[in-house]
Amino acid sequence: MDQALRHALEAELEAIRADPLGAVGFGEKAYLPYSTTTGQGLISAPDPEVTSMLGDAIDDAVDPTVALALLHIIGQRSDDRVDDILLQALDAPPLSPTAAYLLGRVGYRGYPDRERDEAAVIGALRHHLDDGAEFTDPFLQKTFRRQDFVIGALVRLLGAERFTGIDDRQAPMIGLALPDFADAQRAHLLRQLARPD
Repeated sequence: MDQALRHALEAELEAIRADPLGAVGFGEKAYLPYSTTTGQGLISAPDPEVTSMLGDAIDDAVDPTVALALLHIIGQRSDDRVDDILLQALDAPPLSPTAAYLLGRVGYRGYPDRERDEAAVIGALRHHLDDGAEFTDPFLQKTFRRQDFVIGALVRLLGAERFTGIDDRQAPMIGLALPDFADAQRAHLLRQLARPD
């Protein structure tokens, strides 16, 4: 990597570490609830070494808010290796809802397509369907159930048309908008997701 680019990207990383809450804001559309406000070089630089740099920074982050901000940055990269980092983050409870969300919305408005093993991604997400613990999103100051992000990602990846209990208005937004499942709808979707394909 060019030294000038490395210094610029390291400066972006430092800016995110210094103010993680300022790095991610509320998006302007329901289907785009998050908007990154810094780190554009980290998103757009094509060098695969940038993905590794971000992965290391996520692993090294002491503050989970920093790690979450960096996940939002890496989720917008087109490098195929991004999914490996998101799948690793899926196994870290403070990061898993955001990782699930980013795995589910790939290829839609600002989140590029990536070559991936779709079956492996779906299998990994299924392992987290039982995680009903709360997740307080530090950027939006809202509390969700972790599994709701997993449900949204799985329904989106598998195709909303395969599921009952989702109305026509909700179907195109599931996995893109913030999850908002009523208890009965959540239970109904979980029963469907528990069935073998």
